[in-house]
Amino acid sequence: MKASQKFLLLVLLAAFSSTSTAQTYGWVDWSAHMPEQVGFTDVHFIGNEGWITGGNGKLYHTTDGGQTFTIQTLPTPAGISNSIFIRSLTEGYAVTSTGRVFYASNPVSGNWTLISGSPTVALFSIHFPPSGTGYTCGNSGRIYSVTSSAVALDTTIGSATFASIVFPLSTQGWVCGGATIRHKNGTWLADQFYAANS
Repeated sequence: MKASQKFLLLVLLAAFSSTSTAQTYGWVDWSAHMPEQVGFTDVHFIGNEGWITGGNGKLYHTTDGGQTFTIQTLPTPAGISNSIFIRSLTEGYAVTSTGRVFYASNPVSGNWTLISGSPTVALFSIHFPPSGTGYTCGNSGRIYSVTSSAVALDTTIGSATFASIVFPLSTQGWVCGGATIRHKNGTWLADQFYAANS
């Protein structure tokens, strides 16, 4: 075999190996599987059941691990769906740009209802700890507690726009937005190793 043929064979093998490795273990563009092309904002999966947010009053649901998606419609006027948290296949929550918080006792069915007491500021993230009350956050430094029947203001921290909230433990959570990071351990405090704005 000539040197040029060996070189071409090595290039082809390398290209095939890289492509198959990326498809098997790497990030692959899945947007062609979506029924619409919108600005997607959040994703949550439990096994093969998954939801993606970002549509105007819509959630994109898959039952086969993302091979196909159907559209679930939130009650109007929902606004842009910004975040979703599925605690189990019998309890799901979604928040929107119009400050609405939705609940489904069977999120697979797509039967979402508005929770009373929903705030009026845009909400960007929602998360639940392993047990207990959940939290959502958004504009104007607002953090709200969430249950399946009520949404209540938990605290206001300055005027930050909180973009993300997470509760890895039942009693401890984190919220961030702009230059502000807060940690909750009973109360919302500035993080000890970060000079957060208040």
